[in-house]
Order: sequence, then C-alpha cells, then structure tokens
Amino acid sequence: MVFMIKQYFRIVFLSLLIIFLITRFGFSVTVGESNGIVTINNGHLSLSITLSNGTWTGTLDGTNVLKNITGSFSSGGGTSSGFTGWSQSDLNNALGTGKEIVFNINGGGTLTIRTYDNDYFFTVKNIQVRFNWNRKISGKPFKWHTQ
Repeated sequence: MVFMIKQYFRIVFLSLLIIFLITRFGFSVTVGESNGIVTINNGHLSLSITLSNGTWTGTLDGTNVLKNITGSFSSGGGTSSGFTGWSQSDLNNALGTGKEIVFNINGGGTLTIRTYDNDYFFTVKNIQVRFNWNRKISGKPFKWHTQ
C-alpha cells in the first residue's frame, strides 16, 4: 500500500513537471497586427510597435521595460517617421528558432527585428538606402539586451 502511494505521488510530480516544462520552455514567437500596432511575443518578451509613429513599448516577463520610445540611428534617420508596412518570416540559425520581422521605414530603409522562441533578447538591424552618384546601401547593426 505504501509503495502504491509513493508511485502515485511520483507520477503526479512527474506529470506536473512535464506540464511546467512544456508551458515554460515551449513558447514560440507570435506576431500579429491590430489597429496599426504590431505585437511580437516570445513568452518572455512582448514588443508592441506602432506603425504610424514608430514608437515601441515592451515588457519582460510582464514588467514594463520600454515605453513609447523611438529609435534613431548613427547613420541618420530613425523610427519616429513611422513605418509603411511590415513582413515576417521564420528564423532558424545558430541562436535558435524564432521570427524575423522587417519593417519598412517611412522615407526609405528597413528595420529588422529578430526574436527567438522563449528567449530574453532580440536583435535589431537598420538598413538605410541613401542616394548619391553610386546609390550606396549601408547597414548599421546593433543589439539591445533586456538582461
């Protein structure tokens, strides 16, 4: 009888552990748009980007870490002019799996965000198109860490 009770508790404990691990470590990146706001969520990070004015708001495990910020780039320009559209694609590289979201910056160029399934960081890369005699394209990558 004691053996059966121990087995029962062992099975219950292992079942709860498996459920915890699946829910905690099995969250894939989701991306969606509603009312002109693109939301990116990976289980820890949630970013909301307003297309009309380029502002960012973000949470880390439910705690506000970004609120109505805009980005500017050392090469000039920024996100405050807003975005004209966006697209997403699946991502699978040495850092893991996730999503790559590309925003078209008003006035030219793109802003690429990469976020990974159930991770604590995202990367951002800006590519601006500048017109001169040679039609030069330059990219200025940078990374924001949340830890």
